[in-house]
Amino acid sequence: MKSRRSAIDFIKDPPIAMLVFWYILTVIAIVASIVLSAINSDRVYMRIITYVVYAIAFVALGYSIYTFVAVAPKVKSRFIEWSKNYELTNKLVQNYGMRTIVFAVGSFLMSAAYGAYNLTLSALEASVWYGVLAGYYILLASMRGGVVFYHRKKRKREKVGKFDNEEAKQIKKYRDSGALLIVVAFALIAAVLQMVLVNRTFTHTGLMIYVSAAYTCYKVTMSIINIVRAKKQPDMTVQAIRNINLADAMVSILALQTSMIHTFGDDEHLDLAPKMNAVTGAIVCALVLSLGIFMVIKAKRLLDDLSARSQEDVGSSEYEKA
Repeated sequence: MKSRRSAIDFIKDPPIAMLVFWYILTVIAIVASIVLSAINSDRVYMRIITYVVYAIAFVALGYSIYTFVAVAPKVKSRFIEWSKNYELTNKLVQNYGMRTIVFAVGSFLMSAAYGAYNLTLSALEASVWYGVLAGYYILLASMRGGVVFYHRKKRKREKVGKFDNEEAKQIKKYRDSGALLIVVAFALIAAVLQMVLVNRTFTHTGLMIYVSAAYTCYKVTMSIINIVRAKKQPDMTVQAIRNINLADAMVSILALQTSMIHTFGDDEHLDLAPKMNAVTGAIVCALVLSLGIFMVIKAKRLLDDLSARSQEDVGSSEYEKA
């Protein structure tokens, strides 16, 4: 009875090595299931192998989900305790705003790399499609880079004790990001027109379509969660980054749709693809445009309120002197 309880405890609270092994097994089983499904052999032994792999993938995925839900909080608490030993990791864990900006550096570099890649393809192939994609990624890099460089300059100002008009600078950076989102919306309109009129699409080869689908779901989910969290942050640049990420996630939905139709669609779906892309593209463009306009209007209102408070403070100071 004791050994049975120990086995159950082992399953409920597995060691790190067990988790690593199980996650690797889950990935291998899922990939194998996809491959066997694509092969779709009629041979009896292949069908038996396929069903066995399906069963392993089902059990492995189910247990992996359980560990994420049950074990993840324990792993998180251990990581938080470990992070307290180092100043940098402690700040990253405790400071949501700093964590947002640090991750924005990676997003900036990725957007810049994609922009350069598509710009090169546009020049080599004389392609309007790649040129539009290059413009989109360059604009994304500009928005993220603008916020990152603002914080770099802010740290320099803090070192020399300059804190003048910091709130106004943050609001203006938020406003500039909103203005660039409006430009992004028009770049997306150009991309949607290419999809509809020239039948150009985002493409993912082989199993990358499944990776892209999983990443898009993750990106959309985390963008929505972070938008809610960012509202509690006084730093407007943190809110700007989260809004930019939300817009990027919406574009990813459009990209995934076009890629999936191109990969899995039959003749009927391929014929309907331009109309489906036009509808989804119009919705995404409208949402990105609305988000940009909202940010510009909100920034203007905040700047007006800040100016009014400054004038009241000046008036109060003059009254006290008199």
